[in-house]
Amino acid sequence: MHGANLLVGYSLDIKAVTQKLDHSPTLVLTFALALLAMVMAVYLYFFPQPENRPLVSAHADEIAVLDRAARKMMAARQFDQAIGDFDAALKLAPHSDDLLMGRAAAKYKKGDFAAAIVDYQAVAALSPASRYSSDAAFGVALSQKSLRQFTAATKTLHTLMARDGSYIKAYQLQGDIYLSDSNSEAAIDAYTQGLRRNPLSSVLHYDRGVAYLKRNMKDPAFDDMTRAVQLDEGNLGLLLKHANLARKLNKLEAADADALEILRLEPENASAQSWLKHRGKLPVPELEQGDENAAPARTVKKEKIGAK
Repeated sequence: MHGANLLVGYSLDIKAVTQKLDHSPTLVLTFALALLAMVMAVYLYFFPQPENRPLVSAHADEIAVLDRAARKMMAARQFDQAIGDFDAALKLAPHSDDLLMGRAAAKYKKGDFAAAIVDYQAVAALSPASRYSSDAAFGVALSQKSLRQFTAATKTLHTLMARDGSYIKAYQLQGDIYLSDSNSEAAIDAYTQGLRRNPLSSVLHYDRGVAYLKRNMKDPAFDDMTRAVQLDEGNLGLLLKHANLARKLNKLEAADADALEILRLEPENASAQSWLKHRGKLPVPELEQGDENAAPARTVKKEKIGAK
């Protein structure tokens, strides 16, 4: 109705005006301005302009500086300072998924799990279809596990897995929760579900191996841990655990092979040296450079420790 009234208000007696146009240049200008005003009024009615620009664009540089500072503090484990920087940035961009996820991570690492849940849930509420929706749900479940709220964490994970069955970390965390609750059989099932979706996960193979050991199922445990080492070649941490298990299960050839690989990655490892010396298989040190019979020096790259 308002648009129609505008048109009526600006309507002109075209015939009367055109009769006078030849006699009054001023009237021509007045007519043109009136017509322009009418067009602008109709345009603004149907296409209203925003009163304010978003704060994000107005403060983008300041937000970026605060975000970088917060993440730098995170790396330095200065979590209170990181949270403060995220707080300042969120005042300028209160609906930023990136900033909320960053602050949630800082709160989690600080040990304030309940506060982390609030931020993770805020992300899920803001944008359930965003790229962070699964990560946010996982963050909620991880924080609930840390609070030993196992039932709530399991419920959160089941909802996540029903929505995003390819989110492998959910199966790993579910298995970990069952292990924490002394339910190794359910843990094995959770890890197995994850492995059906990603059979190349060294972490899931290792964790299932641990669950098998809890049930004294030594052979499948060893097989899973062997597969984990094969998938994550050069992971010294995994290799050391596999070597210890091989010795406990009296799998001597596997223990020997592990010890030799450990020495390749960490030549001064005392445990591997002691084992190979006991077995009479400690490698003879290479001749020093300068000896005409010396073998070429071997360059050994120490792989980064950490499961993939």
